[in-house]
Amino acid sequence: MNKHNMTYCTQCEKDVRFVITPAHEHHGHANLPDGNQVVCLDFGRGCDGGLCPLSGLPPMVMGVRLARSGEDKAEPWNLVHAVCEECSFPTEFKVLDDQTGLCSVCGSVNRLALLKLDDGSYVAATRKEP
Repeated sequence: MNKHNMTYCTQCEKDVRFVITPAHEHHGHANLPDGNQVVCLDFGRGCDGGLCPLSGLPPMVMGVRLARSGEDKAEPWNLVHAVCEECSFPTEFKVLDDQTGLCSVCGSVNRLALLKLDDGSYVAATRKEP
């Protein structure tokens, strides 16, 4: 587990928790997760503006980093089931925003079509980019 830090986020206008992923000591293979990156643990609804003030990148990048990091998010992930476009497995997806999810099997980012049901749950399908 990484050391949690706090900073003020100008996008959310509140203090947020973040970690820095450990750097790799050795040059690794392509399947090693990226190291030495900022991961905001409070990624969520307020992260829909221009660039993330912590990373200087689009907010979706922070969402993917958090989903892949294994760190605990401030609010639980919304989860849906669908067939992954990359690995073709029926699997669980962490919902990153209203159109994007992360596959729990292969870690790929998929476009999602979400339909909200009366009970608040969702039905999801993946879709290929046009």
